[in-house]
Amino acid sequence: MKEKLLKVHNWCLSHYVYYFLGMSGLFLVDIVSKKVIEAILLEQPGHYITVIPGVGDRGFFALSLLYNTGAFGGMLGGTLAGRIVLVSISLIATVVMCWAFVKYFKNMNKAMLIGVILCIPGTFGNFIDRFLMVCGLQEGVIDFLWFDLGFNLGPINFHPWNIFNIADAYLVVGIIVFLVGMIVSDVKAGKKEKVEEDKIAQNKLEQDYLNALKKAQEEQKEKKDE
Repeated sequence: MKEKLLKVHNWCLSHYVYYFLGMSGLFLVDIVSKKVIEAILLEQPGHYITVIPGVGDRGFFALSLLYNTGAFGGMLGGTLAGRIVLVSISLIATVVMCWAFVKYFKNMNKAMLIGVILCIPGTFGNFIDRFLMVCGLQEGVIDFLWFDLGFNLGPINFHPWNIFNIADAYLVVGIIVFLVGMIVSDVKAGKKEKVEEDKIAQNKLEQDYLNALKKAQEEQKEKKDE
């Protein structure tokens, strides 16, 4: 029995089953949270609930319902063609990331893996909403996380910040973690390359020294023979 379980476990590891199960779990958290909070907020006056009071009219943090027909800030959401483009981009991005995850799994460090594991369900979660929207089954991507810091920083609007959902959070955190992983990987690779270059240079110096020593010994021997 233990041997069979071990074989199943090894098969799951070699076929990335545990990783995709984790991604599926994150995806379900996003989808379920959207539908549950949507149902709750539709019953609320103004379709929002203040969670943490603050300077804004809805507080520092609130659950506030918004149907986003476009991408970040509503981009490409004004026309059906733009929405179809977003659906296509989301689907292609999900497929490419899944392929890259399997293809380059062994070349990625832990931070890069975590980044991809977050980005895949984030992209696919919003793809589902956009697909339902294009099919006329949903008004748009369900956003509900509202933050209002009470100030703006130049062109960046924090009063309030754009409403987002859990899938968006997966994407932002995933991209940041992935980039950090890439930087760390590049730094390590640079250090490893420097060590290899130093090693080659040291070996060359040692070889040059041995060659010079051998040549000097041969010259000294020739003089004695004369």
